[in-house]
Amino acid sequence: MSEEIKNEEIVEEVETTEEVVETPEKSELDLANERAEEFENKYL
Repeated sequence: MSEEIKNEEIVEEVETTEEVVETPEKSELDLANERAEEFENKYL
């Protein structure tokens, strides 16, 4: 029983951190992808 409860708590923690992380990092990810594409266009 205690193991199941721990697993559920971990899952909840992961879900909450993902929700917090998603919004601000998407813009950073988009910027990084744009930079990567520009780099590829220039140098590859």
